[in-house]
Amino acid sequence: MMALPEPALLPRPAAERGIADAHLIVDLIRVRNTRLPAALYVVAGLALGASVTGLIRGVAVVVLLYAVAAIVNDVFDVQIDRFNGRTVPIADSRISTRGALQVMAAALLLCGFASAGFQSNRSQALVFVALLLSLAYSAPGSRISDRGVLSPLLLAALYGCFPLFLAATEHGGSIPRLGPLTVVFGLAFCTALNKDYTDAPGDEAFGKRTPVVRYGPAAVAKAVVGVLVAVGVVAVATVDAGLWIGAFAVSVVVAVVIGRDCPATKTVGAFRVLATITALAVVGGI
Repeated sequence: MMALPEPALLPRPAAERGIADAHLIVDLIRVRNTRLPAALYVVAGLALGASVTGLIRGVAVVVLLYAVAAIVNDVFDVQIDRFNGRTVPIADSRISTRGALQVMAAALLLCGFASAGFQSNRSQALVFVALLLSLAYSAPGSRISDRGVLSPLLLAALYGCFPLFLAATEHGGSIPRLGPLTVVFGLAFCTALNKDYTDAPGDEAFGKRTPVVRYGPAAVAKAVVGVLVAVGVVAVATVDAGLWIGAFAVSVVVAVVIGRDCPATKTVGAFRVLATITALAVVGGI
């Protein structure tokens, strides 16, 4: 008896291409880098009684704004990324520079559209200033990423303080309290310092004077520990219960960082996780 042919599966090239393109866009706009600022905005917004719609709009603005910043940085750092062997879309040729800029333009347009729905003019002004600073971080001329300690200071302001100020102006109308703001800024500053360890070979080869290149890994590690100890003191000195939790988490982070002069990738990853937990713990007291 002749065997019946198995039913042929319908090809789904369009669907597969769509999924692949979606993964590429997510990788290009670096959604993973927005976890901390987006989470800070949500936690602060909830503490201030924000609506679900307000939280969604704010998170969308945060994600899109950092998408623009990430693409601009990748465009100007493409040679450094290739030297370091980073698997980012432009550096490993999964997307052309022109294609990346088209995605950036779309993200910029959507960011402007979403921020236009903010109730406060101050919130819209904050987004505009953050956008300009994000461009100044990577663009030739200003290129703050090449200006030593100024680089992690700006990143700490953008990734730590900006979402808190945005949530406060949009949902509460007041400036965030100094205690939580200081702790979050310190943690974001140390995270920004630590990220340069893995990029140091390419940065040095192409003359990008990050703190790790300028002062050496050991000096930067000591600076990180010093800042974290100061952050812990601020946390303990603040009455809020959330900051006591933060102080404990900071001590754990110090223990992770202090053991090595030049943290490996896994150590840096652990630092980021603990720093995020600490930041979210203290923002409840905003």
